[in-house]
Amino acid sequence: MRAWRQAQSGCNPMTDKQIGWTAGILDGEGYIGLSRNRDSYKLTIQVANKSFPLVHTLYELWGGGLQKPYTPNDRCQPVHRWFIYSSAAAFVLEMVLPCLIGKHAVAEVSLAYHHGRLSGTEAHKRCLMLNKRGA
Repeated sequence: MRAWRQAQSGCNPMTDKQIGWTAGILDGEGYIGLSRNRDSYKLTIQVANKSFPLVHTLYELWGGGLQKPYTPNDRCQPVHRWFIYSSAAAFVLEMVLPCLIGKHAVAEVSLAYHHGRLSGTEAHKRCLMLNKRGA
């Protein structure tokens, strides 16, 4: 049973070390934001990396899904991707938020949308600004 499902049943299986490790990976390698599908939005966390053990550990800890490896071009190694959406993603963000540094603001905006404190349009716009390189 993954962390989100276990938390639903009243126990928190995560250690401080696992939470801190996850926050570091999200800060350095992750994407936090809202995915747009026509007129609706969905809270999204993604990590793409060449290391399968890294993305598989995220999957084992938090659930979500794994994408088949893809190769951007002939000169690149395959890239593995872990993703998690909606309420399960909100759970991850709530757990790691105190440890996030570079992506703290975008995590707060994403959670504000998830909890109904910001409209999808406004939250999406803010996430796009916060996720720009150099922002």
